[in-house]
Amino acid sequence: MMKRTTVLIADHHHNLRKNIREFFHRLPNYEVIGELENGEELERKIRELQPDLLIVDIELPVMNGIEVARRVRREGLSTHVFVTTMFEDPIYSAQALEAGARGVITKSQLKLDLDSKFKVHGIVLGRQQ
Repeated sequence: MMKRTTVLIADHHHNLRKNIREFFHRLPNYEVIGELENGEELERKIRELQPDLLIVDIELPVMNGIEVARRVRREGLSTHVFVTTMFEDPIYSAQALEAGARGVITKSQLKLDLDSKFKVHGIVLGRQQ
């Protein structure tokens, strides 16, 4: 049996964290296991909680989403990083993907992007029990 895909959310906007949390709460295969509003404790939390999925703001204070994606990849952690951004310029997406992010979620199209990346395709990243 598959365990639920665990999700850690890191964004300095409370409402955005709330919207992302509520989105995953409605999906049976996902479980939000933590939220952070800046990157100060993010590295420690990733190691401690070992989330399957990290949704992180590209402009997160202290350590931004691109740096987080780069560190996760460099350390060979199994967490899949998705970066959120309010910038529609493709350069930000390119930088995030180059750093190791699995995808980019545009905040202005949050629901649509979350649906297309997680709900519609039924992506389940959970580990086998």
